[in-house]
Amino acid sequence: MDKLKKLEILSGSAKFDIPGSPTSKRKVRRADRLGSPSRSPICHATAPDGRNISLFRIMLTNSCEMSCAYCPCSARRDEPKARLEADELAELFLDFYKRNLVEGIFLTSAVNRSPGYSMDEMIKTVELLRKRHKYAGYIHCKIVPGADRASIETLAQYVDRLSINIEAPNEAALKQIAPEKNYQQDLIERMRWVRDIIIRNNPSRRPGRGRPAGALTAGQTTQFVVGAAGESDREIVESAQQLTDELDLRRVHFGAFFPVAGTPLENRPAAPSQRQHRLYQADWLLRFYGFSREELPYDEKGNLTLARDPKLEYALRRPELFPVEINAADIEELLRVPGIGPRSAFRIVNSRAYCKISSLRQLQELGAVAKRARPFILIDGKRQGSLEDLNGPQQLSLFETDE
Repeated sequence: MDKLKKLEILSGSAKFDIPGSPTSKRKVRRADRLGSPSRSPICHATAPDGRNISLFRIMLTNSCEMSCAYCPCSARRDEPKARLEADELAELFLDFYKRNLVEGIFLTSAVNRSPGYSMDEMIKTVELLRKRHKYAGYIHCKIVPGADRASIETLAQYVDRLSINIEAPNEAALKQIAPEKNYQQDLIERMRWVRDIIIRNNPSRRPGRGRPAGALTAGQTTQFVVGAAGESDREIVESAQQLTDELDLRRVHFGAFFPVAGTPLENRPAAPSQRQHRLYQADWLLRFYGFSREELPYDEKGNLTLARDPKLEYALRRPELFPVEINAADIEELLRVPGIGPRSAFRIVNSRAYCKISSLRQLQELGAVAKRARPFILIDGKRQGSLEDLNGPQQLSLFETDE
């Protein structure tokens, strides 16, 4: 099998791994069509410095010893198998990199033969890039479940970011979709090892303080499969927050479950992509908007509504908190107003030193989305709108504009 055919197979197998924030909303339903993103090794991610970058996303091999019920690389599934040697993968990546098509690499692997063998192959590949080819750019590697500590320590010397997919919010949910994995030993323990490496490389590093220095300068991340095990949004969000607090995760990613033919879950309904988006928004509210877990607006089943983003739903459920006076509200109150995000909230407060906000236009100039904010604010004691103003399409990205 030639390298380009291997590239097509292995980039397709890697498409379910998320290296950064979901940035593309374009859908191409047919994988056999020219331009289908599912067949391309290029994906988009958010770099540690906040830039949107293109990564070369590839698996070393899709031949796996495990039989996860949701996974396209499952050992029980009949699909084309491929494997790239370290020098083949390095050559392919560097060809893309030298042509300025990508700015880094996201490298994953199925558990081929054993976790130790798979990790050795990954180490061999990144060592080749760093030492022989003198590549100094961004590398993100995904640790295979059950990897030993020595392998993780070695890999950490060469990469900017490590991740291991937690997949499910608890042991019971994991057993439903990946019965061969041990939640605590294969996943959580490895994540603790990575956290320890980060802290050791920078003794002043503590959860929540700045960027780690030295090896693993972009920290570690993890990913959930959303909707495969019947878990609620509350279970996922609370697990994500607990892992973030205890293991100092840089990001948590959410991938909507999609049934794959030939797997035990092939007849299970796909999770709505909007559910994945709502989880990212809820995570953002907890990380950057100062929301507590108790403030997230779940329904009686512990799920977020798909109809509205969680910040707007929160505001609609708490009429006693609104409207707020834009010229007097503190940061915490402003951050709970739909249409006002961290940047615009700080600008609003800072502007009080030299002016008074007297119009929606001024508010908009400070970065707020005035159309969304107007039903929830007062300007000089005057209401600026009603809930009827919210009728019509309301979905805005929590990641691209202030909310």
